[in-house]
Amino acid sequence: GAVYDGNPVMSLSTPHSLRETERVMEEILHQALPGSPDAVLVRCSGLSNTTNCCEAYQLTLENLEDARRIYPHKRLFLQGELEFAASCRRRINEGAAAVTDLAHATRRTLPLTALQSDREYQELLHTACVYLLDCDSSVTRTAQRLFLHTNTVKYRLQRISDLLGCRLGKRPETIELYRSAAIYRLLHEPRELQR
Repeated sequence: GAVYDGNPVMSLSTPHSLRETERVMEEILHQALPGSPDAVLVRCSGLSNTTNCCEAYQLTLENLEDARRIYPHKRLFLQGELEFAASCRRRINEGAAAVTDLAHATRRTLPLTALQSDREYQELLHTACVYLLDCDSSVTRTAQRLFLHTNTVKYRLQRISDLLGCRLGKRPETIELYRSAAIYRLLHEPRELQR
């Protein structure tokens, strides 16, 4: 390990299994949290040379804040999540560059805006974001995270599906909805992370 530009950087050999990798990452994070309660850990795989390492480090520097806004409850991030955050930011920038009206840019980039026709828009949108981004499309985990009964979550998900014309979380047809939820968070969530 070393400190580079004030950030701790570690290079570890890959454990034999994903489970072992996740266990090691959890242990490192557990050790760091008492002294750094806002600590996060980023895992980048397949870095075979210094160029790959530098690119991964730059990816982290440029996109970790956005990744934390998209996934506010995560402490362990994967390279793919940083790449996803970067693609969402590019989509926002492309939309903003194409039009000067930010509200119009938002509509262009967010398929979830179809929910605006419902009087429960904010609750439906929040439920969709939590379901897709925080709870891996689990009704039970979404209900726990939102402090709601599972039937309430099921009702909201059905309402969302009816309004959008597709089942939320069913891939590949809802990949853009997942991106839409992430972009919504980037555009509307406060920059300060609430833990």
